[in-house]
Amino acid sequence: MLLIIDDFFNNEIRKNIQEYFFPTKRTNNIWEWGHSSNNKSYEYAWLYTELVDKDYFNIYLNKIIRDKLILCLNTIFKSSIKVLDMKLDRLYGNGMYHGSESCFHTDCDDENAYTFLYFLSDCCNEENADEVGGYFYYKDNNEIKCVEPICNRAIFFNGNIIHKGEPFNKSVNKLRVSIVWKFNDDKNHIKSLYETNK
Repeated sequence: MLLIIDDFFNNEIRKNIQEYFFPTKRTNNIWEWGHSSNNKSYEYAWLYTELVDKDYFNIYLNKIIRDKLILCLNTIFKSSIKVLDMKLDRLYGNGMYHGSESCFHTDCDDENAYTFLYFLSDCCNEENADEVGGYFYYKDNNEIKCVEPICNRAIFFNGNIIHKGEPFNKSVNKLRVSIVWKFNDDKNHIKSLYETNK
């Protein structure tokens, strides 16, 4: 399963998140260098920031994400679940400059693992996505498909989907920022929706 949800957060929240990552005046450095997907020899690392200790991301945004996912899943599966009690395993931000190189990977082999990926960089929109690049690529039945990293777009997908992210094209000269919430649905809420709607 891979869901694409545009305009995920309202404008006030989107601006608050952007101010955290792209402040008008930086007082401290949030980034560390050296993150990669699988440490393959052809990967070239990118920037990373841990967010699990930030209540705004871990509590406030986490609740909004769960509530919106419940609405989306109820619509898709014509169900009426009220709670999506997933355990948050990891929460961090990625910052990729042109020249960063990732490899295809899975986030987790567990069928109950899910990733919520949020695109933040405002230089990408529906009109210029091909010029900007920075696609999210994933494999589906031996085909490689892609999703444009449009600002305020979210993707929710099974952690065992093979995927990778790319930086923006060289001409863009901007950081491609995404935020990643990794969940485990140990209570099988989502799996049970699949099974009841076969």
